[in-house]
Amino acid sequence: MNSILVKYKGHESRVSYNSYQLKIEYEDGANTIQEIIDIEYVYGLHHHNNCLRFYAVTRNNVMNTDELNKVISLSDNSITWGLCTITCEVLPENPSEAIQEFMDGVHLLILPGYKSMSDTKITVICNPTAGSRNALMNWNTIVQPMLTNAGYGLSHPIDLIKTEKDGRTRGIAERLGKTAKELGTTENSLIICMGGDGTIHEVINGLSDMDVNESTVFRFGVVPVGSGNAFALGLGIESIEHATLKIIKGNFKPFHTMDVSIGKTSNSGEDWVDHIEFEDKKKIRLLVVLSWGFHAQIVSKSRYLRYLMGNSRFSLVASFLLIFLQQYEGDLLLKGAKRYQAESKNFGAAQESILIKGVHGNSEESRPFTYFVVSKQHSFEKGFMITPFASSLHEDMDILMMRGASAGSMIKALQEASKSGVHVNDSAELVEYYKVKAALLHIKELTDLCLDGEIHTVPKDGVIELSVGGTGSDGVHFLVSV
Repeated sequence: MNSILVKYKGHESRVSYNSYQLKIEYEDGANTIQEIIDIEYVYGLHHHNNCLRFYAVTRNNVMNTDELNKVISLSDNSITWGLCTITCEVLPENPSEAIQEFMDGVHLLILPGYKSMSDTKITVICNPTAGSRNALMNWNTIVQPMLTNAGYGLSHPIDLIKTEKDGRTRGIAERLGKTAKELGTTENSLIICMGGDGTIHEVINGLSDMDVNESTVFRFGVVPVGSGNAFALGLGIESIEHATLKIIKGNFKPFHTMDVSIGKTSNSGEDWVDHIEFEDKKKIRLLVVLSWGFHAQIVSKSRYLRYLMGNSRFSLVASFLLIFLQQYEGDLLLKGAKRYQAESKNFGAAQESILIKGVHGNSEESRPFTYFVVSKQHSFEKGFMITPFASSLHEDMDILMMRGASAGSMIKALQEASKSGVHVNDSAELVEYYKVKAALLHIKELTDLCLDGEIHTVPKDGVIELSVGGTGSDGVHFLVSV
């Protein structure tokens, strides 16, 4: 039974569904009125004492409702998201079996795994100071009601943990992961991170700090409320409602990090690769970016102006650095690399290894590095698509560099990056763009690196090893809601 009779807005009505939409139809005088919502936007259904409620999100005001709460989209300011509740009275003409059949049919469409939702243990790690400091308000007014109305928290209460300063959130995440592992509940656990890229970075690295000999998988959801939400943008998340809807719908896919080790070579000559010693520390897992040169210097110098100027500090520092544009010497060894070809607008065949030298001199092939980023995200911020083909869901990393660049050519390329990433085509004579499986970066002088927004100082002849995380059979792996 895919329809039942209800009373809606004072009219006897019929509510029905198919694979694509939910429809309420009634007569209003001589007119037949139909109200329709896409099934993909419906996330909850309750029936109690003849009261039937549908819970849905709205996008672009596609529904006419007085219960709309507008929120600006992350990716397009013209898009608004909101929440709505549709309330009907189930009429006594419906047989009880027909009502139950209708309920089961809708539930299977909107939430295929709804029967196991009540057994899921949800832990929310929330950063109250992220972004505009509205995370707790968004939790209370949007995220928690959506999860509850979808059916979560019935058997296991939803736990809310607030982040702590000075890196202590990483320890909280590690203890949370260890507890789930010891109790054998990782398969039924869902960790939701409410914050920006920095909060997600701490949580992922904390969970990865666990000492495990076999594969351990965590389901992970992201609700972007930070000042930097590149990870969420990369997943196509448009708002807090949209993020929560994705979590509820339960479509999880593996995502991959960039695993970083920092070391030093004792020989800066041609055979530097054979003399590397790495620090005896756990690898750092990056979700957004490793940068060196111009981009890293912007982040490094801007941190001193954070509380004075906000995000406007970046453009000020960038302007200053362009006046005194520096070039950086180093060596880059790429493994399993495919270079982007502007002529075909595609990546070429993979090569086992490529060695790129960056030194001062007159050689076109050995120009020093000006701008260097490695990323798993296509955009660092809304509108700035620096590595346009990057994705957390892919088993590779995107490396983009500019060598021997002038201030004018840099400005042109970066402006083009703000136009849907056309710099990889329109500035192909300057921009070198690769997809790689692993890389070694040899930095010849003391300098700063940017690792997911945090600055790390690397000594002379420092070496950075990068590889794609989450691809092996052992260790900690993650599934993210998409």
